[in-house]
Amino acid sequence: MRKRVVPVDRLRLVLGLVVPSLLAVGAGGSALAASGPGAASGPSAASSPAAGAAHGPAATACTVTWVGHASQPLWTIGQNWSTGTVPGPTSNVCIGTGVDVITGVSVTIHSLRLGVNAGFALEGTAAKPLTATVATSVDLTPGGVSRIDLTDATISAAQISDQGGTIFTDGTVRLDSPDITFGQGGNVQAANGTTTLTSLPQLSGGTLTGASFSTSGAVVVLPGDITRLVSANIGVGTNSAIRDPAGRNALTGLTSVDSQSSLSDDSALALTGSLVASGNVALRGQTLSVAGTFTQAQGTLSLSGSGRLSASQVLIAQKASLQASGGTIAGSLVNDGSAQAFGGFATQVTGNYQQAPGANLESGFGGPLAVAGTATLAGSVSSIEGEPVTGDISPAITFGSLAGGFTSSGLGFTFVTKPHEIDVVTQPQIAASPVTVAPRQAVTVSGASFQLGDSVQVFLDHVGGTPLGGTEAGYGGRFSVQVTIPASAQAGTHHLIAVGSDGSQAETTITVS
Repeated sequence: MRKRVVPVDRLRLVLGLVVPSLLAVGAGGSALAASGPGAASGPSAASSPAAGAAHGPAATACTVTWVGHASQPLWTIGQNWSTGTVPGPTSNVCIGTGVDVITGVSVTIHSLRLGVNAGFALEGTAAKPLTATVATSVDLTPGGVSRIDLTDATISAAQISDQGGTIFTDGTVRLDSPDITFGQGGNVQAANGTTTLTSLPQLSGGTLTGASFSTSGAVVVLPGDITRLVSANIGVGTNSAIRDPAGRNALTGLTSVDSQSSLSDDSALALTGSLVASGNVALRGQTLSVAGTFTQAQGTLSLSGSGRLSASQVLIAQKASLQASGGTIAGSLVNDGSAQAFGGFATQVTGNYQQAPGANLESGFGGPLAVAGTATLAGSVSSIEGEPVTGDISPAITFGSLAGGFTSSGLGFTFVTKPHEIDVVTQPQIAASPVTVAPRQAVTVSGASFQLGDSVQVFLDHVGGTPLGGTEAGYGGRFSVQVTIPASAQAGTHHLIAVGSDGSQAETTITVS
């Protein structure tokens, strides 16, 4: 088989091998056992009606069940099947868990159902493409890693129902069915070549609902163009595209990504209008060009490496964030929510930067945000130094000119304004919540920029004697500890003082009433 290149979070399961269940359903659990006679002959997940597709009529009862082993997972060996013969045109085939059944020849059956951790691999070549002809339905079971692997192959079926599995494709592949549906988690991952879907009812009037497609050096051809993503996920890798039947890029008219959807682009996609995203958008090595305004209404815009977002204006709304590790915003950036510049690379803004009073910029010690034009500032600036040293200084933002300024800084830092940059300076600090308390009431004391790994003790009004409590500073010198105000505390203003084992010290005031 040809080696696939797929995203790390969608690791392809190697055919015929035992796979840890943590790759299938999350952490923990034991390794999957290879499917054997015991698994196949009993009421397995594959043969249970509950394991059938959620779409369409009830699943047809199994007439032929896989009883083979992962060491020889070949479709063409009769002994691998419960009937002792290879399935034929009238067979309702069920494959249980823990194995991928491979065939190097075309097959014709009545139906195919794959269990929670089962797979079917149709392995053709460019010179000898294969076809699986299925009279009724092909069902992938939700809840695990039910999968189909197609290399230079076609599945022709009355219905293809992927309610939570993965269809891997390589080479020239066709999913030929008038009724193709994807449930939650159902997806197609195309690596190399061209994959064509002859129909997709979940793509209607430009809205793609509840389906996921990712490409790596491949083209996926859908039956129409996409203008809206609704509970759908699109990932377009390098040298890849999502196209319509006429060969045009199917995503050029995209206008919205809802909060349950995502878009990841590494293909130099150019949109003809504006784009509003409530779901996550990720850009890495190429340019996403937006003819109008790009608005991140919710969720996160991720920008890294040589990723570039070109738009007349990029707006990060109040409930949204920008997370940038390098990359470029070609245009002006308006931050009404949260912007983070980190990773040791400057994030470039070729136009102006405007920050609203309620917004925050987190930068420095890994940024900065480099603004070519005017920075119009309000709101707060914050930073984090992994192993803080008091007095360390780093640029948080650079600019051609400045209007306004930050009104506050995050815990553990102060800031210094210079002619063409604003720096953050490491300084141990603490804060208390609530700030007005009664005797015997608990107060949470939070701190930042103490020395990493230091023990920190909290005292009331003066250092010495018995502390109110203590803890250890973690990454960024941050800590949080709950302490109780003594019953003897008099009404009025008091000082909480935090002292690190290296001598670092910070204090804040509270009111006892």
